[in-house]
Amino acid sequence: MIISAMQPYFFPSIHYFQLIKTSDIFVILDNVNYINRGFINRNYLINPKTNKKELFNISLKNKSQNKLINEIEIFEYSNFLKKIEIYDSKNFNFKDIYNRLLINKIFCKEYVLLIELLKKTIEEICVVLKINTKIVLASSLKNTNFKGQERIINIVEQLKGTKYVNFIGGSKMYEKKAFEKKNIDLYFIKSYLNEVKFKNTEYYITNLSILEILMNFNLNFILENYLSEFNLQKA
Repeated sequence: MIISAMQPYFFPSIHYFQLIKTSDIFVILDNVNYINRGFINRNYLINPKTNKKELFNISLKNKSQNKLINEIEIFEYSNFLKKIEIYDSKNFNFKDIYNRLLINKIFCKEYVLLIELLKKTIEEICVVLKINTKIVLASSLKNTNFKGQERIINIVEQLKGTKYVNFIGGSKMYEKKAFEKKNIDLYFIKSYLNEVKFKNTEYYITNLSILEILMNFNLNFILENYLSEFNLQKA
């Protein structure tokens, strides 16, 4: 049983979904602190007029780094949908992705908590990308007071996992021996998309929202190329 875990992000980049694809169970770390100016409620789109990255976001109520992610409430998201229409209406897959995914699947209901929207978004993107990984919230597991890698080890044990996967950029956060003591193999995912540029821009695929990728490329091309451009390295 392979486990991975990560904080939730709003329409994260494709390497987030590469990580999910490696796993049998993906744990959304919703019971950690919200990060101001992070990417929990915002991400980047390309402005078609300037060809530059611009932020889009979901407006929140009383957001604070003193609150857990699953305590944060949504104020509104209509401006986000309007921005998508303005920016991406001429893109290759706009009509299909906007209607089938955004309107009919994700934004077909009202959300009170940000985590509800984030979890639904991640799940529906996985459906589009044909990823069958089970997705659970960390808050649905037994309460613990563990932090750092001890929190991760506890999560893997609760889910009866034998392997844990994370991004290679976070390798310094984990001690191989600590996982070995619990009979857990530690792996890191290395994506090859860090060197792939987006169209004729100065930006890389991994610096943009998955939404931008889905609206600009054929789905089969994404599945056969971008989603699979990684390998796993054992610690």
